[in-house]
Amino acid sequence: MTPVLVRYDDLEALVKSAFRVKKKGPLTGPMPGKEIVMDKSGSLKSKMKRMTFEDYIDHCKCSRVWGYTNSGKKIVIRYWMSKDATLEDVLEFFAHEIGHHLGKKYSNHIKEEKKAREFEVAAIVAYRLAKSVLKEKRANK
Repeated sequence: MTPVLVRYDDLEALVKSAFRVKKKGPLTGPMPGKEIVMDKSGSLKSKMKRMTFEDYIDHCKCSRVWGYTNSGKKIVIRYWMSKDATLEDVLEFFAHEIGHHLGKKYSNHIKEEKKAREFEVAAIVAYRLAKSVLKEKRANK
């Protein structure tokens, strides 16, 4: 499984792509329906929230990496990354998106996001453990 990566330099263009917005010019006004806002604390709590496009784009910027994946057999991940994104930010994002393609597929949007979040949490915990073990190994030389 090697995903195809499509990087966007323009976050707003990526959000338009994700929500299939044909409107030219800046995204403004309410989004269609509610959107999930995931809790970054690792508790896997999430809620559906009605947002404006402006608020949603601000939310995406706070994540420092944002994007989406397709639901087909060939995995394509479209993403935007801020200049200050860290390795952990990028690792969390890609683990989350790949998590959508692993295990059981849920038609319930919140369940599917929580499943992907579990892969994200596992990846970041594994990364931190590996960093710690390697640091300890180097210190004991």
